[in-house]
Amino acid sequence: QRFEIIQYLGEGGSAVVLKCFDTYTQQDVAVKFAKGKYKLKHEAEMMRYLMRHKLDQKNIIKFHQSFSTNSCLVFEMCDINLKDYIKLRHPLKLQEIRTVIQQLATALEGLKNVQIIHSDLKTNNIMVVDQRKKPLQVKLIDFGLALRAKQNNQTINQCLFYKAPELILGLPYSTALDIWSLGCVMGKMLLNCVIFPGRSEYENLRYYTDVLGPAPDHLVDASRKSEDFFKKSNSNQWILKTPVEYWGEEHHKHRR
Repeated sequence: QRFEIIQYLGEGGSAVVLKCFDTYTQQDVAVKFAKGKYKLKHEAEMMRYLMRHKLDQKNIIKFHQSFSTNSCLVFEMCDINLKDYIKLRHPLKLQEIRTVIQQLATALEGLKNVQIIHSDLKTNNIMVVDQRKKPLQVKLIDFGLALRAKQNNQTINQCLFYKAPELILGLPYSTALDIWSLGCVMGKMLLNCVIFPGRSEYENLRYYTDVLGPAPDHLVDASRKSEDFFKKSNSNQWILKTPVEYWGEEHHKHRR
């Protein structure tokens, strides 16, 4: 009874988000409702931890409360996600891009200071606070996949378009993987398209190689997946397999 539903805002695989009016505070809020059997306990605990460290002052979405045994989370209300904002306002000026990236870098610095990896940084998870009154103020949202940096042996299902190379190669990871994703966000803001649009991890490695050059040998040596994606050249250096070599081997594996 405290929250009056105003409108549907969006949904993901495990939750739906509604704009509601909080009759206690007389303010609009965003309420995230878990779907079906899903619970939002992990995200609720993560948000309480971040709020204890006052990271809402570092461009992290402000968390108000949870209820219904962590099935509903209440956040400050924002306007539009960055993905939709880019579509509406492209081309963005370099100063606009710089302002947004600086805010997100501040958010990531705050997360690094408390050793939290967001792990799902993408334009869908960045909100513009008010596109009319504060068009360049943004907040980082959705900590459902966030984890503590010391838990770096967990599998991370990061969006492929924003996926850091260390995750593809099976290398140790840290808060730095969010910085890679931030670079991909910056590219999206500048070009209005995904800069590494691979449909598979192998395709992404091809894009990385085309844009940034070959992966350093010492990283491929340390990779658990080096022989999946690479082969040794005549000079004993690692080189990326050709599409025929990679997909031919994949087809053979599946047939077996």
